[in-house]
Amino acid sequence: MELPELTPLQFVVLHVLAGGSKRPAELRDALREVGIPRGLSAFARLIRRMEYGAWLVVQYDAPGRRCVLAECQIAITDLGVAVWEATRKFYADMSLPADVAPVATEIGQLAHLPARERKRIMARRDRKELQAVLMRLASALWPKDRSDGYAEA
Repeated sequence: MELPELTPLQFVVLHVLAGGSKRPAELRDALREVGIPRGLSAFARLIRRMEYGAWLVVQYDAPGRRCVLAECQIAITDLGVAVWEATRKFYADMSLPADVAPVATEIGQLAHLPARERKRIMARRDRKELQAVLMRLASALWPKDRSDGYAEA
């Protein structure tokens, strides 16, 4: 089984374009709706790479003016559809075995939350654990009842 050509981001772009051609602003809004914020320069590079791969076509409103990305329509090509389908099939064929027994984890208990919220909760937990370790280390290095003859400041 060969790895798919598309990255997850490219897969989503082609999926959005499968509904019909879009202007760049419409495409960026659609990506933002599914949680993919892209800066304008990163978006332009992404579109250029996908156009170079012949997965989409950029049709400019003014012939001969290829430099203004805002004045165009972006559409999926027949090759783009074929690559999207192959990528979808690749991941669809990779189902878990029926007898899989996953290990329960703390983060798994948060699976119902959006990824951003899970990361925020785990970062807060990690900070608390780090603080606890540092407090234990500090108390081991500098005990409260100093019997070494030095007065506490």
